[in-house]
Amino acid sequence: MSNQISIYQFFSGFNIKEKNGMYVSGGFLKDITQWNQPVPNLIKDAINQKYFLIPDGATPEPNQIALIAREIHNQYSVLAVVNRQVDDKRRPICGYRYFWLDTENEMYMDGIATLLSWWHNQQQPQFKIEYLANKNIAKVEIPEKIYQKPFFKEKEDYLKELWKMAQKQDNIPKLSLVTNINWQGDPEYFRVHYLASFLSGKFAREVSWAWNVHNLEKPKSFVSICSTNQANLEKIEQKINSSIQHINRTEEKELIEPDNPEEKARFEKYQKKKSCLE
Repeated sequence: MSNQISIYQFFSGFNIKEKNGMYVSGGFLKDITQWNQPVPNLIKDAINQKYFLIPDGATPEPNQIALIAREIHNQYSVLAVVNRQVDDKRRPICGYRYFWLDTENEMYMDGIATLLSWWHNQQQPQFKIEYLANKNIAKVEIPEKIYQKPFFKEKEDYLKELWKMAQKQDNIPKLSLVTNINWQGDPEYFRVHYLASFLSGKFAREVSWAWNVHNLEKPKSFVSICSTNQANLEKIEQKINSSIQHINRTEEKELIEPDNPEEKARFEKYQKKKSCLE
């Protein structure tokens, strides 16, 4: 494992306007913005293919956030922090602030847990539209602690219970009703992550989870989805079932597909790494 891991960030792009003394969105821009490191094409592809997207009408509640986390081809780990913004007509929209790190040469590092811990200890930074008017690019951050993947059920008693829960699961995504009560002294999204990690191992899928969401554009592509509202879970389940019924005509991709030969070669390398860990 490397001695130093860097955390980078970028924002979803908005055409910002100033209205009544405050910044609002005048519409989405296709490009991302305010990045402090060129964003890899695989991460851009995942965003463009809507693997992080919360649909219109499903924005988080005011003063709340949703989290979406994904591993991408064992090369990158990404954490998206989503909150509610407004456009120039006072309609609610989602603002996305992304944090990511490179895990290609870090086979045993749990990139998402590292991001999550760093983000939590940094007082949970999130999207603020006024940041887009500031041309100063945010600095690169160094996490205080690097987490390893929880491969073995013997690790800790609390991880063992999550491992057992994952083994009993018959299908994915696992839909869960969650609260804001702490788990093992940490917010519950840590529990969500470790359960998703074990589900990922059982079903041979990359880690991908969503926490405190009302809906998702591609729910079938996740291994775990959590909401604080039962009605939202039922809505998501209906969307998944509808997708399954039409799978022969429009099958939803489970992985972000590389577009060029160099990235395809890296993906094959990832598959070989993954087989060594299973």
